Order: sequence, then structure tokens, then C-alpha cells
Amino acid sequence: MGANTPTGFNCVTYTGNGTTGQTIGGVGFQPDLVWLKNRGETNNHFLYDAVRGARNYLGSNTAVAQATTNQMTAFNPDGFTVDEDGGSATNDDGDNFVAWCWNMGGTNVANTTGSINSTVRANPTYGQSIVSYTGNATSGATVGHGLSKAPELVISSRKVPLIEKDIKLNFIGELNKLPLKLQKLIKSSEKKTKTNKKKRLFFFTSSCKTV
Repeated sequence: MGANTPTGFNCVTYTGNGTTGQTIGGVGFQPDLVWLKNRGETNNHFLYDAVRGARNYLGSNTAVAQATTNQMTAFNPDGFTVDEDGGSATNDDGDNFVAWCWNMGGTNVANTTGSINSTVRANPTYGQSIVSYTGNATSGATVGHGLSKAPELVISSRKVPLIEKDIKLNFIGELNKLPLKLQKLIKSSEKKTKTNKKKRLFFFTSSCKTV
């Protein structure tokens, strides 16, 4: 795959300047999901996406609730904008950062394919999407993901605290999960997810709690 081959993904590095409104470019597209990390500090990982809004972040390595700050303020045609927001972990002066960026299709749409309605931003060309939904605590509930094929990787997170983020990989079995922090062994999921034969849904074989 050549350097200029479109993949729906890019990674950029930058140095914080401690000011308000530093624009980071060079991504090559307007990212819909940005995963940020300070490369030289033990600060948390910060995940921002265009479905929940640029100012809202989730932490991949913590069990904290979604938080709203000015640490990232916008998704731009070639990148994103970060701020120094009092102890910011996205634009500290002189610190080095990495940003993993994904192109998820550019538009939020209502998805009514499953038994639970969802908001989806999907890029079928690259086989990736963001899905936001509210659980209904019903076994067998289904949620549309907006893709034409079953996903091979699902990362799930509640917006409320004290719940680990989980990874579902098709090659470890549909009813198994890995904690995103990866210090634990593969385990059978209390909230199991599968993809059905129609390939356009993932569904829950046990409790589907409100997220």
C-alpha cells in the first residue's frame, strides 16, 4: 500500500504550544474520530468523535464518565483544533502528542435497522463506523452499524463511569471480549455482542444496559 493510498486512517504528531486554538493539519481528510495521547507523559488517552461532538471526550484507559472540556474544539477539513484548557493533556506547551485519526463518512444519520434506533456515522468504503445508542436492558436487542459487512472489531463504551471499555474481536469468538486496557485475560462477556447473518446489525445475547 503506497503512502498516498486512501485508507480512511492517518496518524499525525505535533508539539503543544500552550495557546488557545492551535490548528493541527496534515491529516488529509476531516477526521470524525480522533484518539489523542501525550507521548512523553503518563496522561490519559483522550477520544473525541463527531457523533458526540468535538468537546466531549472518553478515556480509553480509565473508567470515567464522558466529560466536556475545551481541550479539543473542532474537526477541520485537514485536521482538528486543540486548546490549552487549564492542565490540558492535548496542547501543553512543549509537549509532544500523537493523534490517530479516522474518516467515518462525514455525516451523522439516524439508523432504524435494529430494534434499538441509533445515530451512525459510517464509512462503508473502509468498513468503519461510529454508533451511538441508548440501551433498553433487553436480551436479543439489535443495533444497526451502517456498514455492508459484519465488523471484525467492536470497541464499546458507556458514557457513564465505572465501566471498562471492551473490545470484541471476531477471531477470539463472538461471545468473548477483551478489556481495552488489556491487563486481563479474554473472558466471556456479561453483555455479549454478536453480528447476525444480515451483517448489518450487532446484537446482545444478554443484558443490554442503558448507555
